[in-house]
Amino acid sequence: MLGESAGLAHSLLPLSIAVESVERALRGNHRSRHAIGAFIVSTVPVYEYFANPGRLPRALLRRELENSLLGEDLELLFLDGRPTKRQLAVNADDVACVAAMLGNPAKAGVIHSRRVRFRSRELVNRAKLLGSRSRLLAATAQAILGGQYESGH
Repeated sequence: MLGESAGLAHSLLPLSIAVESVERALRGNHRSRHAIGAFIVSTVPVYEYFANPGRLPRALLRRELENSLLGEDLELLFLDGRPTKRQLAVNADDVACVAAMLGNPAKAGVIHSRRVRFRSRELVNRAKLLGSRSRLLAATAQAILGGQYESGH
């Protein structure tokens, strides 16, 4: 992923930058900024990020996006009275997928499906890696504590 290879904590782009990136990629295909933003929000996972850098971005569930509209400033407005969400981001790799889908609408379904399958494989591999790291940490803790780790002392 972009963020991992660049040494970043994550590979998320603010929605406004994602929209600009798609606009640049679609040179000559004039779509409104709002339309591109709405397509992004409806197509790929959206994250809410926070001003506090110690707080990790949070993926918004699809059900959280129900009864919402994308405002002109690329914020989520909720029809049911929930507070507006302004700090939205998407995965950088998903932005490339959106640009490819909008650039080739006839193959948009195939492009999106490939991205979803690739992301699924990434998540499975990440889960396996975290599982092995967890087992290693548990074994190390057990060795350091001389067996007290498992017995609860």
